[in-house]
Amino acid sequence: MDNSLIKGFEEAMNLRQEADYDMNFSEEGAKETVESARNLLKRTRTILDKEIQDAQQGKPSRIRASHPSQGSLEPTKSS
Repeated sequence: MDNSLIKGFEEAMNLRQEADYDMNFSEEGAKETVESARNLLKRTRTILDKEIQDAQQGKPSRIRASHPSQGSLEPTKSS
């Protein structure tokens, strides 16, 4: 996945923590978090729809999972 999507998710987690524990929150931060979540969900759906389509056609998975700190979740390159 695009690093900006991962960073958006991390920022949302930070904003949630600040709101929960420090009572620090804003309407702007909430709107940015919702937009970031929409973008992440859209990209996730695209990846999973393609994965399902490939599986229905008997193709092997192209996804390799990795922890966000180790890179990104991207389809593997087929040879």
